[in-house]
Amino acid sequence: LIFMSDNGPFLSYGSHAGSAGPLREGKLTSFDGGQRVPFIARWTGRIPAGRTNDQPVMTIDLLPTLAELTGAKLPERKIDGVSFQSLLLGKPNSRAPHEALFFYNGEELQAVRSGNWKLHFPHQYLTVAGEPGRDGKPSNYANLKPASITMSGIEGIATRHGYSVASLELSLFDLSKDIGERNNVAAQHPDVVERLSKLAQAMRADLGDTLTKTKGSGVRVVGRSE
Repeated sequence: LIFMSDNGPFLSYGSHAGSAGPLREGKLTSFDGGQRVPFIARWTGRIPAGRTNDQPVMTIDLLPTLAELTGAKLPERKIDGVSFQSLLLGKPNSRAPHEALFFYNGEELQAVRSGNWKLHFPHQYLTVAGEPGRDGKPSNYANLKPASITMSGIEGIATRHGYSVASLELSLFDLSKDIGERNNVAAQHPDVVERLSKLAQAMRADLGDTLTKTKGSGVRVVGRSE
């Protein structure tokens, strides 16, 4: 039995949105407030009860994990996820299956995480405009314009849902000390910036990145399985 969520809270909607706690921002962003969610699993006799683990995995890892647990055969095509069976079952010295996690917003590669280091590339992001809304209405509700339904991109989302658009510079965060992603230490750790940038560049070569106008060789046609 697994309980989880797909993304962080829709913060503009205030009392109807939930909270990201100490994490920065929420849904529609690449900060941990938008990406990091609880994962609770129960399997009596197989998954040790009462334990916690802070190593990150991804939703795409569920398919290969459940396949390995049940002995099911995976489709003979590229599978993006990696099994984390040993981590889930609490086996000693188990590690997260990924060297790095990549944070795409649409076709923009906005951030990469490896271990406790998370590097954000310069991009625009959404932040609540003023006070969060109440009773199912977003922030700045009185000033929202119906015509915004025709607007696309980040400006359209901001206008419809009570957000403003902010800009982030190249930023490196040490999540072991700065869970809220507030203290940019890129200048102090150029070696980490370089290492994570190389990981990101390899991903861009595969899946592309509109921020850097990179076309990926592994991009598959939307809506078609190969």
